[in-house]
Amino acid sequence: MNEKQFKEMLQGTDYSQIKEHVSFRVTNKRNLKTDSPYKHLVGDIVAQLVVTARNEDRFMSAQPTRKYLESLGVDYATILYDAMENTPDNYEIYSLGEFNDFIMTGKPYKKHSLTDKGTDNIVYSDNEINNVYIVSSKSMVDVTVFMHKHRLDTLHDLVGDYYIIPSSKFEVLIVPKCTEVGKGNIKELKSMISCVNTTTVKDNDVLSNHLFEYDGTQLKQV
Repeated sequence: MNEKQFKEMLQGTDYSQIKEHVSFRVTNKRNLKTDSPYKHLVGDIVAQLVVTARNEDRFMSAQPTRKYLESLGVDYATILYDAMENTPDNYEIYSLGEFNDFIMTGKPYKKHSLTDKGTDNIVYSDNEINNVYIVSSKSMVDVTVFMHKHRLDTLHDLVGDYYIIPSSKFEVLIVPKCTEVGKGNIKELKSMISCVNTTTVKDNDVLSNHLFEYDGTQLKQV
């Protein structure tokens, strides 16, 4: 779909034309436009309803208003259901330490698929930084793992209780509490998040300045 076709689709009121294009993106609440439909997830992180389409190697995205959704003549709950069905739920997980080695030396690193059955061959390492993991979306869009409790549960089955560092809207860091990093100073972790977001992450790509944790039951801000 090209940009002109995308704009024409948004100008119409036929829900069947956009049904396959509604989904959620995870973002910071401050990025919401007025009257933009969303679901609160945790802290200042929300799931925003969007309409998207792919144009060759990039995504086009629009933020519909409630007024626009009402003009489609479809029950709001139906739109939310379809959006959830269309939201990417395919993630990959890999070691932060191995990724750093790749950046420094070019040494290959292993990416694992995050599935309901866990992953293939993720094991603890003597190198503590290898036990901190990066989770990103295979679809190369915003990481929406905050929306999928079954994925949070899969991670918990792998590493036990853990912290989530929202390094950007494209990836998060998983820090098992049983590791030395996880047992460290919480204030230092929080300070690191704020520092990295301020110095290295584009303002529009910042997901949150807060630290989160998951204990197998509840996702909450620390």
